Amino acid sequence: MERRKWCNGGYYNALPAYLKSRVRPVDKQTTKGSQSTTLETTSDYVFLLSERELFGIKTYAANNEGTQYGWYANSSANKNKVSEWWTRSPRKGNSSDFVDVYNGNTYSGGAGAGRGLAPAFCL
Repeated sequence: MERRKWCNGGYYNALPAYLKSRVRPVDKQTTKGSQSTTLETTSDYVFLLSERELFGIKTYAANNEGTQYGWYANSSANKNKVSEWWTRSPRKGNSSDFVDVYNGNTYSGGAGAGRGLAPAFCL
């Protein structure tokens, strides 16, 4: 919730006006978290990618939160731009962990762990 607020507030508002005017809202499905398997759909200008959008599979996430983006399907190197970063996917069966990317692979960690953020948006 807090990361989503930051993406659509602080990050989005910091974009240059010419770029901000081109960013379009997209509907994103995300598991509600806290061990829930229920998907919630939100409309976001800026979002964190899900495990499924990055890897095309779900290993740690409870549900399929979207479909894989071609950018990540075509080049495993694209997942390595930041060595450790969060996705928006909560870990299934755990109330405090989220799925993250660690050295280009899917992983999970406690919400308080230090990871980078890689916000995404659609033009």
